[in-house]
Amino acid sequence: MDEAALSVKNLSAGHGAGDVVRSVSFTLPRGGRLALLGRNGAGKTTLCEAIMGLNPKSAGDITLHGAPLTRRSAHQRARAGLGLVRQGRHVFAALTVLENLRAVGGQVAEAMALFPQLAPLAAQPAGSLSGGEQQMLALARTLLLRPTVLLLDEPLEGLSPTVRADVMAALQDRVADGLSVVLVEQDVSAALAFADSALVLVDGAVAYSGVASELSASPGRVSALIGVGG
Repeated sequence: MDEAALSVKNLSAGHGAGDVVRSVSFTLPRGGRLALLGRNGAGKTTLCEAIMGLNPKSAGDITLHGAPLTRRSAHQRARAGLGLVRQGRHVFAALTVLENLRAVGGQVAEAMALFPQLAPLAAQPAGSLSGGEQQMLALARTLLLRPTVLLLDEPLEGLSPTVRADVMAALQDRVADGLSVVLVEQDVSAALAFADSALVLVDGAVAYSGVASELSASPGRVSALIGVGG
């Protein structure tokens, strides 16, 4: 995992008068798995939105596989290989599962193979699905775009243990194929078990950057930084 898939340097971003995220830097290698952690309001979602180009008020440098992204729009970043699954299961509620998948192109059969639970639901409106089914659909739809770096904002929120396992297994399969992942997750134990590196934000600034297993082995430090046990 030598190649830098995503590099973020001195990134600051906000929504109003002040910055929510301040001078954040990290490097994610090809096939890397980064757990982005912090308390509610620490700036995790703002950071992901700024990386994706959805936050107009940002400063710093972002490169994807060595190519600068800072001046590119969100859709240009998506075309370059950056993907984002936003918190809240953003699907086209009035469209069927099949129409949701076809809207982004790609091989629908591939998405159904990734999440077989979606196959019998193909003709159902996405808005009628359970929360877990909508999460699988949102993830499958993004993966059909074939991102090389995927930003995931709270993908496990509200999911049953079975669906959580399915989502994490799908991610592990794609990581094995070279996908790099930034995982924002309130379930700290699950995030650290998945990740090989961790970044913890406190009040928008980096309070920890290092090996995920080392942070996981220090529950006292996790509690101090995030307010939960490891």
